[in-house]
Amino acid sequence: MQPEDQVTDGQLFSTESGFRTALNGIYVELSNNALYGGELSVDAVEILAQRYDFSGNTTNAYRLGTYNYTIDYAKSKFAAVWEKAYSLIANCNKLLEYAEKNEEVLTGKMRKMIIGEAMALRAFLHFDMLRLFGPVYVKEPSAEAIPYNESDKVSALPILSADTVMGRVLRDIHAAEQLLE
Repeated sequence: MQPEDQVTDGQLFSTESGFRTALNGIYVELSNNALYGGELSVDAVEILAQRYDFSGNTTNAYRLGTYNYTIDYAKSKFAAVWEKAYSLIANCNKLLEYAEKNEEVLTGKMRKMIIGEAMALRAFLHFDMLRLFGPVYVKEPSAEAIPYNESDKVSALPILSADTVMGRVLRDIHAAEQLLE
């Protein structure tokens, strides 16, 4: 028996409202502390950008600000960012997969909006992961960077070059742009 407070993917994506709920859930989770509710807005990236003065102390934040990525503090912060971003990317991919499967549920402008926003979010998250974990793009565009996940399955993906990742980001952005006109 299924718990009353849980919904299967099939149930969620059986109505237009379910698709909107799933998309809204992705937007809500962007504000998670591991992403834009903390690490990617006022915490880790701001420490790395030297926006805080930690001189004279030996806190974990100070060590992160001196680019010491070997401490557990840094490892846990970056692991949380990576895990949450790729979790939301998988959610975007699941939404896109069900939009393809359930064409009769999503139609017209709502279909274009839902698919366009999911593609744009997938591109946005990959771009930020490239920005944080990839090479300096203008200096090493052919260097290995990150995986580009286009599936909702959990599996090891090949590490792609920064050029390849940017090509896919731009492809998704252009597709989203056309759908959202």
